[in-house]
Amino acid sequence: MELSKYVPKTEFNLSLQERNCLKNLKHDENIIIHKADKNNVTVIQNLSDYLEEGETQLNDNIHYEQIQDINLKNTQKKVYEIIYKMKEENCIDEISFKYIKNEQNYIKTPFAYFLPKIHKLDREVLQNIENENNQIKTINVPGRPIISQCNGPLERLGRYLDYFLLPLVKTQKTYISDTGDLIRNIENCTFDNNVLLVTYDITSLYTNLRFEEITEALQKALDEHDKIEYSITKPTNNFLIEITKLILSNNEFTFHGKSYRQIIGASMGATASPEICDIAIYNHINSILKNSPISEKIIFHKRMRDDGLLMVKAKESEIDFMFENANKQHDLLKFTYECNEQSIKFLDLEIFKGERLKNTGVLDLKCFTKKTEKFQYLHKNSNHPISNFKSFIKGEGIRILRNTNNESEFQTRKNLFIEKLLIRGYKRKLVEQILSKIKFQDRQIKLNKKNKVENKYNVSFITNYHPQAEKLQKVFRKYWHLIKTDSTISAKFHKNLSIGFKRNRNIGELVKRTIK
Repeated sequence: MELSKYVPKTEFNLSLQERNCLKNLKHDENIIIHKADKNNVTVIQNLSDYLEEGETQLNDNIHYEQIQDINLKNTQKKVYEIIYKMKEENCIDEISFKYIKNEQNYIKTPFAYFLPKIHKLDREVLQNIENENNQIKTINVPGRPIISQCNGPLERLGRYLDYFLLPLVKTQKTYISDTGDLIRNIENCTFDNNVLLVTYDITSLYTNLRFEEITEALQKALDEHDKIEYSITKPTNNFLIEITKLILSNNEFTFHGKSYRQIIGASMGATASPEICDIAIYNHINSILKNSPISEKIIFHKRMRDDGLLMVKAKESEIDFMFENANKQHDLLKFTYECNEQSIKFLDLEIFKGERLKNTGVLDLKCFTKKTEKFQYLHKNSNHPISNFKSFIKGEGIRILRNTNNESEFQTRKNLFIEKLLIRGYKRKLVEQILSKIKFQDRQIKLNKKNKVENKYNVSFITNYHPQAEKLQKVFRKYWHLIKTDSTISAKFHKNLSIGFKRNRNIGELVKRTIK
């Protein structure tokens, strides 16, 4: 009865002028609006420049080839052949089989899009743009090729493969899951003051590994770690190799009305690609370091995808020699690197030699922010549940705490965060109240890995978010005891009710135009 009285009001958090502006932007055929490759920045780009960059990459005659047409049914047939064969040999469970077969959903053609890598622009170029806006017309922005396989013929098979590859990646000695994992590794090590700090980057890792290199590395990893246990039926290693080959060699997609096939590398955008490339590059890097004259001088090495961090008791000239040699080992895979005796930037950290190193031998840490960062935090007038605003402020506060081992630096970064939030419409009192609960003395607690908490919900009520929809939560929670105390149906709902919201389309999605 209470729900029947609920009538949500229509509310807009954008003015009529702003809504009309979005319509005009959406239908402007001379521009394309999309996210930058990093830092969550919005980029407005001339459509002609975007198409030129995309077609230049796709027609390089190295990584892609243009094809006459895409035969989705043929690719789907190949998927069916392998999963039916796996079923005959009892190498796949029934749920996974039905999931991959996916008879209910319509199969879509994959397509490519390109994220502008504005963080790769030279500092001098960025400075010129800041000094004179006309300079922006003369620069060429490189793009990161992403192939969207959402609802494509290989999407679910790729997710299935990824489930078995991720545990292999986690066995690697250089593996780190995130910044927190890296911090825990750094703070468990002590270093001499003469250690050299080195970072390296592998240029276009995903698209520069040949299929044979990938499958050979995967075969080796599968053979070495054949005892890993999974919660579902594991296919034979031969089947996993066969699935990998199928996904790599049938990566077909469209761009601007033309059809292409990738002939080298794994596509960015496919679920299994990060794990596929992690396994392949691990062997390549290990071979380089093992055969290097300074192999015994490397005392710390961690890597996340194509970015690596080294602590080495060596001279800078020795590092130069090692990477010069590394760039001769492969015709496509190339390394860029930086060395410094005092400090280095890696992920969202600045790692440096400070007071802590002098006192305990542990390197110092603080937050690192790229110059392209625009601090586009969730705006206070955005259409989100109240809990979202509180949780993201708390989450960012904890990130600052984890990344900073000096209390004074922690306070400085926290104050900067507060100032940026005020610009985004937040009240100082609310922000300071949330952040006051994050105390520097709790840093070690926040760094510790959390144990998985048992799910206390077994039924969910999910709807699109609306500013008035939170009143529904109160009604459900108020009367949920009627369900739990009912002898007939309480067995079905023995846990609590979870109430969640799906987000509506954001501004970026409203103005986005996809060039397929």
